[in-house]
Amino acid sequence: MAERINKNEFVRRVAKRMEAEEHTAQEWVDAMLDTMYDTFRGGKGLTLPGFGGFYLAKKTWRLRLQIQSRPETASSARLEIHL
Repeated sequence: MAERINKNEFVRRVAKRMEAEEHTAQEWVDAMLDTMYDTFRGGKGLTLPGFGGFYLAKKTWRLRLQIQSRPETASSARLEIHL
């Protein structure tokens, strides 16, 4: 399994990439996660081209993430969370 980072480290990396303060990056990350949650709660899925798709399977209440590989690789991964 690949090394994992926590939300705080993710926020630090976003701040560095965007050349912004960490509190600003925290607002961006929180806004993104809140928007994703609202999207799923509304019964819709989310597709991020080049990254993957997120959706809830209503019958079993699962959150699925299908990570699409980048064009230079032939692999993909799927995360399934049972709620």
